[in-house]
Amino acid sequence: MMATLTPHADRFQLLIEGECSIQDLTPKALEEVEQFAPFGPGNPEPLFSVETKVSTQAVLKGRHLKLKFTPGVEGIWFNAAEKLEYTELIEKVTRERTSCRFAGTPELNRFMGKVTPTLRIKDANSSSQGS
Repeated sequence: MMATLTPHADRFQLLIEGECSIQDLTPKALEEVEQFAPFGPGNPEPLFSVETKVSTQAVLKGRHLKLKFTPGVEGIWFNAAEKLEYTELIEKVTRERTSCRFAGTPELNRFMGKVTPTLRIKDANSSSQGS
């Protein structure tokens, strides 16, 4: 089922492959997603909508937001720390412990021998704003 996520009326729309829960982002499931690679112009990366809470956040290299959703599942949002609307949104949902809807590509992050299920975020909106 295809859908779109429109966080702000004056911005772009993302074509979403489907919705999933944060618990669906398991190493086994993400290995299956990797089977569809290589991604490129004729085979775009799949985007999924995931509604979840942010337990912690950090800024990496002054530009990127690193989020922890649940034990063992993280999010990375490249260049988001440079945009006030994104940092304010993430600070608000983290502080208030409310859900946020993220659009992103699930992947396995392999860093220094550790494999972590990760959502590479493209956009987000708070659940109270609707989707």
